Order: sequence, then C-alpha cells, then structure tokens
Amino acid sequence: YFNPILFKQIEQIGMEDFSAMTNTLIMIQAVLSLVAVFIISYLFRKFIDKKSFNSIGFSFKGFDFIAGSVLGIILVSVGFMILWMFNMLGIESYQFSFINLIIGLFAIFCLAFFEEIFIRGYILNNLLNEYNQYTALIMSSIIFMAMHGLNPNINFLSLLNLFLAGLLLGNYYIYKKNLWFPTGLHVTWNYFQGYVLGFEISGLQVDSVIAQKLQGPDLLTGGDFGFEGSILCTCITIIGIYFINYKYRCNNRG
Repeated sequence: YFNPILFKQIEQIGMEDFSAMTNTLIMIQAVLSLVAVFIISYLFRKFIDKKSFNSIGFSFKGFDFIAGSVLGIILVSVGFMILWMFNMLGIESYQFSFINLIIGLFAIFCLAFFEEIFIRGYILNNLLNEYNQYTALIMSSIIFMAMHGLNPNINFLSLLNLFLAGLLLGNYYIYKKNLWFPTGLHVTWNYFQGYVLGFEISGLQVDSVIAQKLQGPDLLTGGDFGFEGSILCTCITIIGIYFINYKYRCNNRG
C-alpha cells in the first residue's frame, strides 16, 4: 500500500520528527502515484488496448460510492468493536487534529483510487477479456497481494488477507465494471482503520483519533501489521465477499 522502502530509509536516518513527516510523505507518494497511473493507463488504453479511457470504469455512480464507503466503515468498525468488547484492545486516549484528518483523507483517497485504477480498472478489466470472471478475479487479487509483499511486518496471514481484500474489492467490479464502489470501500476501510481507530495501515502507523493498545494474541489482533494481519479480519473479509457476490450476482440474474 505505502512504499515501505521509503519509510524504512527515513527511520534509519534517525529522524526525531518521523511521525510528523509521515503525512507529508504519504501525501507526496499519493499524488505522484495517482498522476502516474492516470497517465500510464490512458496511454495503454488508447494506444495498446484501442479502447476509451472511460471504459476502465469511471462513470460516476454516487450511490454505489456511498454504499461502498459505508460497507468499508462497517467492516473495519465491527472488527474494532469485537476486539474491544473481548478486552483484546484497550483505548488509551483520544486526540483530534482536523488538519491531520483532512490530509489523511486526501492521501488515502489518492492511494486507494490509484490502486483501484491499476488493479481493478486496468488489470482486472483486461483479464476479464481473456478469462472467466472468477479466474480473472483470482489473478488480479494475487497481483494486489504481491504489490504489498514488502510492507513492514508482513506474514503469511496478512498476505492471505490482502489476497482476500483483492477478492472483496474486485467482486463488485466483475459484475458492474465500475470503480466507484470498490474505491469507496477501499478509502473508508483504510482511513477508519488507521486515522480513526488507530490500527496500523498494512504495517504503517499514522496519527489517529483513538490511541489504542493491543492486549490479545497477534493471531486475533493482527499485531504490528495492524488489523489486516488478524484471523478476525480474515473472517470479516470473507463475510464481505459473500455479501457482495450474493447481492450483485442476484441483481445480474434479475
């Protein structure tokens, strides 16, 4: 998700104000990544695929964006509440920084949109032309997982959950060929996970509204990788996959 090599280099320098630099670094990476993927996808779509750039799935569907955003909040919040209710997570303090939350939201949106354009809009879209929808979905999810393979504190379970996240985000796309539902889900999942609820975002800690302390086993809490490294995340993601697949598969049949 984030460039782990960039952040590791800064930590090794011993910069005292590393946490204050995090948002700036995320912002720079987010903007550059989004601009780059727009340019590259446009050129490939126009000159290699011979199709319109808009066919990637840019037709705005406001309700689907909202629906995806709400689902993302619900899924990660359910995980937080379960850990809190069973005393595997403690809340140490609250802090509110409007600037931090706004900058974080902008950066998370850019990075999530970048990944959705690249993985779902371009790669999955083209795979659907060559393979059946489920084969294409699995292949794109493997690529999505591999993109995060160098993230800090990665392990087998977090890799599995990243693969499942690829299925979750791509499930809607194979039926609707539109980016807005998975973009909304992707944005709110990462934003609330990191900037609100205080988990690491795929191994990277950011300043959050809730300062939490994990008190349970890493298998259930995710440990240093964050919620995405937990078996609880595995279960919640599978439920989300089933829900989206059932809803849109039935809609397509209708």
